[in-house]
Amino acid sequence: WEESKVMFDEDLALLRDNITSIKDEFQEALKLQNSKDCSRYWSRNDTESGQWNIFCFYNQGSKMVDNCLQCPKTCSIIEQLPHFMKNCIFGNALFSVLHPGTTIAEHYGPSNLRIRCHLGEKSLKGNHQTIQLIYYRTGCTIQVCSNSGQRGPFMD
Repeated sequence: WEESKVMFDEDLALLRDNITSIKDEFQEALKLQNSKDCSRYWSRNDTESGQWNIFCFYNQGSKMVDNCLQCPKTCSIIEQLPHFMKNCIFGNALFSVLHPGTTIAEHYGPSNLRIRCHLGEKSLKGNHQTIQLIYYRTGCTIQVCSNSGQRGPFMD
């Protein structure tokens, strides 16, 4: 989707205004992946190959309190998004990490009630990491390819 054609101006402005805080808390959450408490905060998504970890703030509309306590600014920002679907099975907000060599099968959700907003981040190790906030809209398709060089409005 093109940012100029989306009706979520308030949501996008809130994310843009707080991108530094979100990225800072993302870096702190990443440290938990290598801790003994990893499984308390991070879970593993199914992939064809490699590893895909997620750190949920909301999972199918349910607030993940422990994760929100680890990243309180990000959780607060999510809760301020006018179009975020709290208390709804379609409401998800999470940090997502794709490790090198990970392949995710082409897929789509159970409906077209949400749109994904990817706030891209790269680590020094070269794996692509995504801060993924999901809220609703009509149908949307996204394809992410390694080394494509394309960056969206939040990919800075």
